[in-house]
Amino acid sequence: MPITLATLQSKIHSEVQNLTNAQLIKDYDGFHEINRISESRRKNNLKGITYYAKWLSVTYPSMTFYDVKNRELHILPFLNGYRKTAKDDPEEKWVITCNDYRSRLIHFFRWLHNVKIKGRASDEVPLDDWKTPKFVRIKKQKTKRKNTYSIS
Repeated sequence: MPITLATLQSKIHSEVQNLTNAQLIKDYDGFHEINRISESRRKNNLKGITYYAKWLSVTYPSMTFYDVKNRELHILPFLNGYRKTAKDDPEEKWVITCNDYRSRLIHFFRWLHNVKIKGRASDEVPLDDWKTPKFVRIKKQKTKRKNTYSIS
């Protein structure tokens, strides 16, 4: 049976040991609720950010999302954990997973830096005016696969 949004929300504090990070994840979900983001997208965002928070708490036990400032130390190792060899994943499906987490992390840190850190209301700064922090300007991974949808 698929997990529900309510179940994910109730597990945030038990799965994310850092209380600051757990509260930020809840606030981020609240931002999505206010902006009427679909339940499916909210679930996927919660899962992705929670996985990252768990990785962060193991790798840097006392670090909060506010302290994340270095892409090479704090973000790329998490994303690179999804890399697989050509032997293990000849179709390079890991790239899709990596890019999915990348985009979720970018959006989360854009929200954190444009809304939470600057102390603004969620509706005060339109998404189009958000600035992307330098440390999350991460290029999308590309596969060597041929596009099955290309026009012949």
